[in-house]
Amino acid sequence: MKESIRALMERREYLKTVMRKAENSLKNLPEGKLRVAVRNGNPQFFHTKEHHDSQGVYIPAKNAKMKMDLAQKGYLGMLVAECEQELLAIERALLILRKGDPEGVYSNLHPARRALVKPLMLTDDEFVRRWEAYEYEESDYHPEEKKFSTKKGDLVRSKSEAMIADMYYDLGIPYKYEFPLTMKSGTTYYVDFACLRIRDRTVLYHEHLGKMDDPGYVRRNMKKIDEYMKNGIFDGKNLILTMESESYPINMKVLRKNTIDIFGVLR
Repeated sequence: MKESIRALMERREYLKTVMRKAENSLKNLPEGKLRVAVRNGNPQFFHTKEHHDSQGVYIPAKNAKMKMDLAQKGYLGMLVAECEQELLAIERALLILRKGDPEGVYSNLHPARRALVKPLMLTDDEFVRRWEAYEYEESDYHPEEKKFSTKKGDLVRSKSEAMIADMYYDLGIPYKYEFPLTMKSGTTYYVDFACLRIRDRTVLYHEHLGKMDDPGYVRRNMKKIDEYMKNGIFDGKNLILTMESESYPINMKVLRKNTIDIFGVLR
């Protein structure tokens, strides 16, 4: 329900933006309309200025700008009218959708009753709470290397991982560090971050490759990424890949911007 409302609200804002641009452009266009007539297979263009004028004044070929301006005006006028119609439909749909709250039925139950129920629908808050409460075993590979603390209270293996974790924390994106992923082959990898995209309740995985100037490290991780692909985990679909070396550190500003876009964070 919330995802539907969010999508409608985003569409509403987009339409309003388009309308503002169209209306601003219309202010600078000439009065009247463009009439197009086809004679002997060739289009001819006329400028009609009055409502009762059904013929208009012929626009010669040399006055291409007038034809283009009037054509643009006609297009923008129709665009604004269609946007207005869709906006009215969106407002009606929002009124209907906001009347019900099926996800909230479970959360509004008395705690004693809630403990007896297996819910079919959950609010985002309840879904996130359950997702974050899921327990798992982190990798036992060189635990002594986990010496960089995060705002969430995790210990991670590098400063870059700590910055990434803190970015997710600051943006309100739930994440799990070194989350186990078992492949079809039976091999288990521990992905650096498993992140919950709340708006569609999809888990995205994030691998940070921090030693790209180490050939052995690159080979091992290329094998892992290849295994991910065989298991339906692709960069650009449900996998985020970031890389760095000693000469080229991670660009957190760019990563943050892209993360906001990918997860639909409103901030």
